[in-house]
Amino acid sequence: MVLLEGGSHGSFMDEDMLPSRVATGDLLPEISQDAGYKQVGEYMVNFIKFIRGEGVDVNQEADAPAVFLKPIIDSLIMEGSYHIKIPCYNISTINPDWPKKCERGNKWTTQASYLMAGDLTKDHVTLEFFDNFHRVDSMLPHHLPQIQDWKTCSGKTDCTLKGWTVSENYYEKLDEAIDSGTWPQSAFETKAKMLSRQMIEIHSGQPDANFTETDDNHLTCKMINEKALEKGLSMAS
Repeated sequence: MVLLEGGSHGSFMDEDMLPSRVATGDLLPEISQDAGYKQVGEYMVNFIKFIRGEGVDVNQEADAPAVFLKPIIDSLIMEGSYHIKIPCYNISTINPDWPKKCERGNKWTTQASYLMAGDLTKDHVTLEFFDNFHRVDSMLPHHLPQIQDWKTCSGKTDCTLKGWTVSENYYEKLDEAIDSGTWPQSAFETKAKMLSRQMIEIHSGQPDANFTETDDNHLTCKMINEKALEKGLSMAS
């Protein structure tokens, strides 16, 4: 794999023949069509020569394509992209851990659930949560977040609470039908079911945790969204 620096996927085509949606909505190349043709032609000739034992290794320059694409791939892996692996959608709430067959859940939702819980160090509590992909509109008898066995810690000694959350990614339908670069390949929304901070604090040894104080403050969700934005910007080139 090699990078076509300054080009777009339209640089492989005749710019006069580009579909209108691609011409108006896709990323514009920073190089001319002739320069794009020249780079593509040189790489193709070198690849053929390399196969014949005459050219140089095309995967050079410290795997520049891998470095360039890593933040994009990492972000798709974090969301549990349905384009990489299908969601498990098991009949029970806890999806099987079958990484070669399907994606269990959204890794960002797991991080968000820790943010929702807040700082539990004073209660000596550690959380171990994981997410499960399901249709979020399903309610009974399955597919709700939970603390395993509804365990309750004392808040005085080291204690681990295990549990799970539920998520569903949503994608633009036209992305699959029209490859124009107009619509994102990532999920445009992740709907998630997480336990409230009050619920987690109660099971961390604070029986008097008050929902109005812990959750009904319009701040926790704002903070989680800010962290999601920070994470996205940190992974952007």
